[in-house]
Amino acid sequence: MSSLTGVLLAALLLTTGCTSTTSPPKTTRSHDSQVTPEEAVASVFSLYSRTVSHLSESGWDAPPSDASVLGIPPQVCSLRDGKAGVKYSTVGLGPGHPDATSSAGNVAAFWKSIGLTTDLTKSANEKNDRITTDGASSALTAQYTVNGDRSSLSIVTSCVPGNADELTEGVQKHRDEQSATPTPTPTPTP
Repeated sequence: MSSLTGVLLAALLLTTGCTSTTSPPKTTRSHDSQVTPEEAVASVFSLYSRTVSHLSESGWDAPPSDASVLGIPPQVCSLRDGKAGVKYSTVGLGPGHPDATSSAGNVAAFWKSIGLTTDLTKSANEKNDRITTDGASSALTAQYTVNGDRSSLSIVTSCVPGNADELTEGVQKHRDEQSATPTPTPTPTP
């Protein structure tokens, strides 16, 4: 849990102090469609993988090895009708860039090409070269933040129908099964 807290704290520190040069993309409070939790998780890690692949650079955090509805706990959210639903998120850290504006523009162009509404935000501090690209669709929101030292990519789905308690129980059961599975012991060669 402490490594997740560290990643989230690093992403927060990387994005604080920014002011928007234009209005941020409009996002919906909840998707309320027929999207399943499984499809929501898949959309998060698909966008993460596609964005990192598009950047063609090493140094990015790998997505969790179990990036599925059985591996990622949901967060509770409210659907438009007031009922509880679930959403999923991830944050990954990557390398910095000497030209943060160009890197952020590259991500914005890629996200726009796949249907996201995008917006670039520059740091209000002239000594800080941090640039943020926000992306949004009805299914998710994403944020790529970059400066000369590091970058981060965070993605959150819109709220979709699902029972957080049942899904969290499934994650725990899956983890318990994984930890109970014995690891094969290598046999020495004669």
